[in-house]
Amino acid sequence: MYSIFYRCGDGRERLRCVDEAGFRRALAGIAEAGCRVEFIHDDVLPREPWLADYVLALLHYAGRPLRLYQVVRLLSVFAMLAGLEDELEVYDTGKGPWSTEVETTVYELVYTGYLESTKRGYALTEAKGVDEARCAAAVIEAWSSDEAKLLKRLAEKTRRMNRAQFNAFIEKLRPVRAATHV
Repeated sequence: MYSIFYRCGDGRERLRCVDEAGFRRALAGIAEAGCRVEFIHDDVLPREPWLADYVLALLHYAGRPLRLYQVVRLLSVFAMLAGLEDELEVYDTGKGPWSTEVETTVYELVYTGYLESTKRGYALTEAKGVDEARCAAAVIEAWSSDEAKLLKRLAEKTRRMNRAQFNAFIEKLRPVRAATHV
């Protein structure tokens, strides 16, 4: 599974999840539409495209702009907060479960090789060799924002849901999903 992040001509960021067979075709389609690929993940983001779509929809539904680094973080952290990470297998980094949201997030930032902090104005840059303390500072800064409140609120709504209830909750957002998914 590949997750491709790209920016459209109107400045909006989009996410597309494809398998290996559809990878080249997806890249060609994105280029033909005049969009620019910014970020590609291989086997780190969710195996099921609906979850990536769901996170996009939730953030859109909540009225918050979506940044690329947020997608990388939220796909694993949201599922963990909601108590669904074991069932959904959101991340597959080979490092096993983590004890805290921040620890998970720091590892994700280091593992993917990218770091961005909107408050500090960092551009999306390669972060190979960046020490964990700097990553942790960016993570803690982000978690002190409204993003943390949003995540916790969403997690509370879904924490005790089984898979069927969770899917039904997703279906309520179908109009939003259609607007954000390509």
